[in-house]
Amino acid sequence: MVALVAAGAAYGAHRVLVGDKPPPYAPIFRGPTTLGPHDVLSDSTAMHGPDLPYVSKTGVIRPGDTFSGAAQRAGLPGTLVEHVAAQMKGVVSFSKVMPGDVFEAQLDLSGELRRFEYQVSPVEVYVLEKDGDGAFEAFKEEFEEEMKVVWVTGTIESSLYETVIAVNEDAELAMKIANEVFAWDIDFYSEAQRGDVFRVAVEKHVSGDYLIRYGRILAAEYAGGIGKKQSFFWRDPSGNSGYYNAHGVATRRVFLRSPLKYAHVTSRFGKRFHPILKRFKPHHGVDYGASTGTPVWAVADGAVVSAGWNGGLGNAVKVVHSGGYTSIYGHLSRVSGGVRAGTRVRQGQVVGAVGSTGLSTGPHLHFSLLHDGSYVNPLKRVAPPTEPIAARHMPAFKEAIRPWVAELEKAPPPSAPPLPSFPFPPAEASTGAGFNLFSLAQDGER
Repeated sequence: MVALVAAGAAYGAHRVLVGDKPPPYAPIFRGPTTLGPHDVLSDSTAMHGPDLPYVSKTGVIRPGDTFSGAAQRAGLPGTLVEHVAAQMKGVVSFSKVMPGDVFEAQLDLSGELRRFEYQVSPVEVYVLEKDGDGAFEAFKEEFEEEMKVVWVTGTIESSLYETVIAVNEDAELAMKIANEVFAWDIDFYSEAQRGDVFRVAVEKHVSGDYLIRYGRILAAEYAGGIGKKQSFFWRDPSGNSGYYNAHGVATRRVFLRSPLKYAHVTSRFGKRFHPILKRFKPHHGVDYGASTGTPVWAVADGAVVSAGWNGGLGNAVKVVHSGGYTSIYGHLSRVSGGVRAGTRVRQGQVVGAVGSTGLSTGPHLHFSLLHDGSYVNPLKRVAPPTEPIAARHMPAFKEAIRPWVAELEKAPPPSAPPLPSFPFPPAEASTGAGFNLFSLAQDGER
């Protein structure tokens, strides 16, 4: 079997390669000869020793590839490629290949096919091989998957994203920490500081030595310049689940702390010198610098009252929320399809993309928040939490989190040894912006 060792994140179907280079696979071939853990898989041929004499031809699906094109580039003749496709029809569809898929053909010394493998993930491998009678048989290999809970800890040096990578974890974990656990308590775009420390107990789904995906974060702590934040996952007897602090208060709040990823604050709320109008005037919002096209999401559930051109704000979306709040998202390069006056949006729903329309000197999001008709500083608001744990469930909750609280009171545990993971970079990786995810706070004018 072609086994994969890489530092990418397990993102299911969201596989995007950066540029036209294949990901850093390290295939392990059957036979006495194997490539080392730091070798790079490209379309290649390997000759194996006398105990199992065969030639191994390997390849990787690159952006824009067809299966036949990638296979022939790897040195497989067209007739053999047609034979493989015909024999595996109904088991795997070669018309739906994805960048990052890998394959290996084992040929005997006369050039006849012995075995062919097509690997989509560590637990999705399709095989064509001869049975005892010499006829070819196509099937999907079965793998066992198990779940284990491990501690991961890190100290912020440049960003949450880079720190997670530095402690030998995948970018998916940074997303879960920021978007699922602390999205309502910490703005990682303006509040993360060098020296902050995080600890999480997370479920890892593995197959043998390979990380398939992360499950739930069960307990988490972030401590630093913003103080100490703790969050625990809990499901009540009725099946309702969420993240709560040690007092049973929900960490999910009415408003998200930030309306987008991959950004830093370039202009804060208050009076400023306008870079285009060339005069001092009130700045009724916060500007987030980000690459054009970066998704912008609604900070809370609400109803859209306007979506489209709005003078100096360019393309903008205005959403009314409960409690007398209104949020405005300006200078968008586009408004998302289906977002128009009269429609409802959910917290976290993408309403548009960062741009530089209207009175703007460069790509950024202008984000404003009003309460009862008056502008308020989005960076200083204190949003009320959603429903806390019911009083009748508090004893069970306290008992459930007691082991996690005890662990967090100890010195930070070391991270578990890293598991190799299937190379699925996040979908945003190709934009270039993803590699500055959750940058440390920095200010400037735009």
